[in-house]
Amino acid sequence: FTPSPGSTPAPTHAATPGTGRFGLLRGSAVGRSVTAFAWGPPQSWGFFSVLFAASDGGVFALCPVCPFGSRVPSSMLRAALAASDAPDAAPEARSWLSAAFGMDAVSEGFEGRSWWAARRHAHDGFSPCLQGPMNAGSASAQLPAGSPVVSMHCAYLLDTQTSGRGRAAPTQAGVSCTACVTTATSRGRLHLHAAHGVIGGAWEEATPHCVLDVRGETCAVRHTCGCMPVAPTAAWASLLLLDVVDLQLPPSSPPDADSDSDDEGDTEGSCGARALSQRAGPSRLQLLGGCAVPH
Repeated sequence: FTPSPGSTPAPTHAATPGTGRFGLLRGSAVGRSVTAFAWGPPQSWGFFSVLFAASDGGVFALCPVCPFGSRVPSSMLRAALAASDAPDAAPEARSWLSAAFGMDAVSEGFEGRSWWAARRHAHDGFSPCLQGPMNAGSASAQLPAGSPVVSMHCAYLLDTQTSGRGRAAPTQAGVSCTACVTTATSRGRLHLHAAHGVIGGAWEEATPHCVLDVRGETCAVRHTCGCMPVAPTAAWASLLLLDVVDLQLPPSSPPDADSDSDDEGDTEGSCGARALSQRAGPSRLQLLGGCAVPH
């Protein structure tokens, strides 16, 4: 595209075939494809996360993701800044906050603004990487062939802790977030998970690809995102399977090449599910203009 002064690239998502052994394909014998996504819970670094559902049922988190120009509450920045000082936090966390929002936004003594806009930035030498699968070892991450995940939803409940007099705590630390992640397969099976722990940012050494405008300033950034190997002592959040609901939907028949696409028997939802399940698996994730792009 041709950047113009003052313009911000619009979010763009595209899925293209891949045959590499990176990203979601790492550690998978049959290969995976991205079939759904949802925004993460708005708590600490989870505010900057996107959850991806793979065709085999695995749920992965990509953090941080922050579209250029998006407004972020100061309370969220303070919570992310506090979490970046934790012993198990990634060493790149604080420098990413400074690059994305400026030094004033992450100054511990700075007050006076209720929100900050994300700047056009590139974290030199580092790219965010996938974390997961968050539901590793669960039945929801080991789906049989022919029943891929086609939809995912993340719901959350914010609970404000109160003092002894019943007044709400004024700080971000007084607010807890309970997240529930639901995945649905093409056969009508729903897996309900509870998020345990808090999602954190994760990076790997990689050179981002930048697009510069006529003034030499960063206009768009593309990251090639790998995947962190699963470890029992991983610091990121995990998903605990709470319940399984089986709607016992009949398997959808393969589309007939000679049939009209406007037949009454094909609903919009079923066509979309078949299209997603037939796409070839992406080899890695790319981040374009602050937005995740399967590639």
